[in-house]
Amino acid sequence: MDNNATQSTRQCPYCGEDIQPGAIKCKHCGEWLVSNPPPTIKSPEEQAKEQEKQQEKKQQKKIATGCLIISLVVPVILIVILGLIATWTVPDLEEHREEIREKAVKCAEDQAGDILSFFGGSVLKPFLSMAMNTETVQGAILEKFDKLNKIEYVPGTFWSHARIVNRIYPEGKTVSFGIFGMAFPSLDWDDFVLLDDKESDSPSSSSASASSSALQQRQGEVQSTEANIREAPSAEASHQTYHGHIQGNIRCEFDLYFEPANDYGQQEVRGTYSYHSQGARPIIVHGWYNTQTSELSLTEYYNDGRANCSMHAYRTSEGFGGSFMRPNKNDLTLVMTE
Repeated sequence: MDNNATQSTRQCPYCGEDIQPGAIKCKHCGEWLVSNPPPTIKSPEEQAKEQEKQQEKKQQKKIATGCLIISLVVPVILIVILGLIATWTVPDLEEHREEIREKAVKCAEDQAGDILSFFGGSVLKPFLSMAMNTETVQGAILEKFDKLNKIEYVPGTFWSHARIVNRIYPEGKTVSFGIFGMAFPSLDWDDFVLLDDKESDSPSSSSASASSSALQQRQGEVQSTEANIREAPSAEASHQTYHGHIQGNIRCEFDLYFEPANDYGQQEVRGTYSYHSQGARPIIVHGWYNTQTSELSLTEYYNDGRANCSMHAYRTSEGFGGSFMRPNKNDLTLVMTE
């Protein structure tokens, strides 16, 4: 090869081969000889591969975007579905009552077993279990339970509660929680009553000395309660009056004093209410108002300090609305307006 280019040719600066003077690309090494070379025309195979890669990238981007949307939307959809199911399946009063009554029978069986064990009668436990499973025994327990205890229903949007009202808890205690069509009782032996005052004081239920001691303790509690409910309201108490309607047609007037809230958001409430049909004779009431749940619980007391009826209501735009509960009788509606 002659390294000296002729007048009609010139040398490639990359490979040194002779090329045409006006050549813009070396035919030997394929290098471009101009500063701005024209774009290389790709072969159909290369173009097809490039388009395939671009489509693959677009598909991957779509998949990633779809996964992101799904990860955001699916939890929201699940929450909405669960919320709707919970709303449609909120346990009602009967579902709570059934579970609570079954729990009461189980608590009674456990208590009887503990008493047998205390007196050395563990060998009799299997017979006790057989006896407790009979309809006669369970029916007797439930009859006493229904007579001396009242189950109060507290509805909600997604779940519900039930509480027991008796002489131990005249203002009620929550003993069941329900959601998704199921009620979960948390009743304990100490939460309900199976003996009335006469039976609990009889010799068959306890010794004479124990009955006397219990009676003295109860009398002391009554005296303490009587002194508490008759205590005058403080100077900081808020005086509030309400027009009451029981079961729609029984008119009464409430004269209440709300003490300042304590550290737990509870306001002690004391005062009186009177019926129009009874010459406006004042009847003592005492209870609490929960500022967090807007729940008002009042108990009616005789002059000797014994509790009688109870009232449970919630704050409304016009005052309060709820139930008026009478011992061993059906509940009545209660509306209190300012």
